[in-house]
Amino acid sequence: KTMYFMSRAAGTKGETAVSQGVEQPRRVCQLAPLSVRLEENGDGWTCPEDACGLAPLPWVPFGNILQTDNGDLCTAAYLNLNGLAETFFVRSIDGGKSWKTISRIAEKCNETAVEFLGGGHWLAAVRTENRGLLQYDSLDDGKTWRYVQQLTLRRQVTGNLLRLSDGRLMLCYGNRNQGHFGVDMRVSEDNGAEWGEPMQLAATPSSDCGYPSTVELAPNEYLTLYYTQNASQTSYELRQVRWFMQ
Repeated sequence: KTMYFMSRAAGTKGETAVSQGVEQPRRVCQLAPLSVRLEENGDGWTCPEDACGLAPLPWVPFGNILQTDNGDLCTAAYLNLNGLAETFFVRSIDGGKSWKTISRIAEKCNETAVEFLGGGHWLAAVRTENRGLLQYDSLDDGKTWRYVQQLTLRRQVTGNLLRLSDGRLMLCYGNRNQGHFGVDMRVSEDNGAEWGEPMQLAATPSSDCGYPSTVELAPNEYLTLYYTQNASQTSYELRQVRWFMQ
């Protein structure tokens, strides 16, 4: 089995400048996202020398890279140009060396998690500014998308989708609402047509939290990683919770 990861890098270029007595930040430069892979033998992550990534626009990939029925790799990436944020479905047919935009999933949104349900059926959990996560579906292998329903409340964002071994679908997300800071999850037993009631997996000391990533360790046993600010509110930390569900 091969694992894939896509990273977007940013940094500074040049020295700090002082203009009219005021220190100016150095110019930020960004690199196109590139995908790397880890083979089953675990010898280390590799990036093809001829990889071209998602270029030349400032793409921001988000969520898992998933493999389709024919072996293509797919994920979501968003752009924020001239104040308009849009999220797109992108595909690689050469093992992650290059990526092509297939379709626009939605606009006025950004971080989007996708999950492949088989037979050309995709589901997306799309982050919005004021409506939480919205569900979009594609039935033609990502060529077109339609809005389905609202998945979470406002300030419940940064979703992670996972198809479980028993066929159910899990959505994990950060909850940044006062009194409920932490990571929540919902489960669907019918490919996202309906979702069960939310359940909190972990509480956090700050609203600055979320970006969960969940793996299934064994049937009904799961591990979720997420971030939050620590109690002193001065730095971030990575946390994990191991939990069970029938």
